[in-house]
This record gives sequence, C-alpha cells and structure tokens, in this order.
Amino acid sequence: MIARLTDLSLRHRRWVLALWVVVLLVGFAAAPVLFGRLTSEAGSIDNSESERAAQAIWQAAPSGEVIYAVADGRAVSDPGLRSSVDEVAARLATMPGVEGVTTPWTDATAGAQPNARGVARDGRAVGIVVQLQPGFDGGPAVDAVARELHTVDAPRVLVSGDSLLDDEMDAQAGHDLARAELLSMPVVLVLLLVIFGGIIAAGLPVLVAIVGVAATLGALALASLVTDVSVYSVNIVTMLGLGLAVDYALLLVSRFREERAVDPDVDAALRRTLATAGRTVAFSGLTVAASLAGLLIFPDDFLKSMGLASLSVMLLDMLAALTLMPALLAVVGHRIKPAGVTSGDRGLFVWLTRVAKLAC
Repeated sequence: MIARLTDLSLRHRRWVLALWVVVLLVGFAAAPVLFGRLTSEAGSIDNSESERAAQAIWQAAPSGEVIYAVADGRAVSDPGLRSSVDEVAARLATMPGVEGVTTPWTDATAGAQPNARGVARDGRAVGIVVQLQPGFDGGPAVDAVARELHTVDAPRVLVSGDSLLDDEMDAQAGHDLARAELLSMPVVLVLLLVIFGGIIAAGLPVLVAIVGVAATLGALALASLVTDVSVYSVNIVTMLGLGLAVDYALLLVSRFREERAVDPDVDAALRRTLATAGRTVAFSGLTVAASLAGLLIFPDDFLKSMGLASLSVMLLDMLAALTLMPALLAVVGHRIKPAGVTSGDRGLFVWLTRVAKLAC
C-alpha cells in the first residue's frame, strides 16, 4: 500500500500538489461556515434523565431566552438615567418576540425610588432583564434586543445571554485559532531552520501542517451539517494538527536527507524513505486514530466532537505526510542538501540509550 501510494505521488506529483492546493483553499473557505455552527454546550445527552426532566419542565412552563443588561457608570439618582432606561424599555416591549422587560423602576410611580434588587451597592449601576417569548432563543430577535439595550445612556452597557455568549465564544475561537497559527508557525519555522540549515527543508513541515489544519477545518465544516461540533474542537485541531504534521514531515525529511547521502537520485531516495519512514508514519497514524475513535461512541456531543476533530486531523495529517510530502520532495528535493556523515556511536540519544541499558 505504501509503495503504491508513493508511486502514485511521484508519477502524478503535479496532480497531487494541485489536489492538496484545492483542499487548502476549500478548507480555509469553509472555516467561516464552521465557526458559525460551533456550539459551546457540553454535557447534554439526549434521552438522559436530566434531559428528559428539563424537557418536561419546559413543556409545563415554556419560556424563552432571558437577556440581561447592566448600565454602569452613572448614578441611579440621576433622572436622565431613569428616563433613558424607561425609553429603551418601552421600545423593547413593542419588539417582536419580547414577552416582558424588567427594570429597577418597573411599575414605579414618577419620582419613586428604584427597586434595590436591580441596583448596584454603590448606586452607580442598574440591571435590565428582557424575557423573550418561547421559540425566540437566539437569532435576529436576540440581536435586535442586544442592540437596543446598548442604546441606554450610560458610560458602559454590558449585555449577556446564552446565545450571545455562544456567539462570542465562537468568535473568540476563530480569533484564537488565527493567533495561534500566527504565533506558532514562525517559531516552528525558526526551529526547523536551525535543525535543517535550509529554508526549503524547514518550510516543508510547516506547509504540511497548514494544509492538514485547513483540511480538518473543512472536514469539520461538513460534519457540522449533520451533528453538533464543539467550539473547543478547534483547539484540538490546532494543537494536534501542528504537532503531528511537523512530527511526520520532520521524520520524512530527515530520512530523505539520509537516503540522499547514500544515493543522490531523488526518486530512488524517496522510494526508500517511504518504504521505511513512511511505514512508521502510517503505523503511528492508524494506531493513534484507532485509539481516538473510541471517543465517537460516547453519547455526549461534546466528547463525540472531540473525537471527530482529533480523528480527522490525525488521518488527514497522515495522508498529507504520505502523499503531499513525497510530491513536494519530488519537485524540490534536489535543492535539499543530503545529511552529513555522522558517527553512529555518538550523540545525546546514544548516551541515553546506554544509560537506559545499564539501568535495566
């Protein structure tokens, strides 16, 4: 199997490269779709006792989402604050999907003191509660209520709710992913540059890592169409995708340089590389994938999406290492200098092996 895969990657190297470029573009293009479908819910198991109880309670007393707001930084005794809050509450009460609005001055006569339950201890913040009708959880109704609450005349207005929190967590996941890639990739590239002493040999593992992450994001975007995908799965993709791709590509490039020191022919060196290091990558990838597949049997969507993300990035990184890397090396391998001749009885790992042997 490895020999056939190697032969395919070498004979049709340009088609293999083109296919992975398409995967890269489609994967990153699908990322916004994925981030729009991620969920931050965890621990909800269909048909569990707690889930059935929650459904029974909701059927007995249906209720929509609750949106909370805190108008901070203005004295409660300021008539202008009450006027602004009352105006916003009046507009909210007429909006579609709003069942009721509660403020510290709800049902209070003009000039009356506000309800202490809705006022901060220092008297410089008030709370507003908006109850939505059943069926108006998330979507345009919540966004419209949030925008209206932000119009309260106060130095700072904080708005929260379940769906608003989910949206912010999804946006934060996308921001963290971009930041992680931006910070980690240059560091990895510098380390590989120090190890290999050449920009091409150092850049190939980073390129494989980027392609692996993009491919996994695309796979999760497809999975999100039929099942819930946790927002935390993106962290799994970034962490495992970078580590595994660099690890596998580093092994292949190192072995390729050693083979070229024996035979300068690129194709011949690649075939021997994949026959040895390639089998190691395949065995490692399939073993880890089989272990991670156990997460898919859990009924919790959170754990299931963790398993789906880790399994996808594992298999796609392995596939990229066994197809994309040989195709890349077939094109630019002649520009990677062979490994230097080293003594087989020196080095840190030789010393550690001897220590371990003595300890046994």
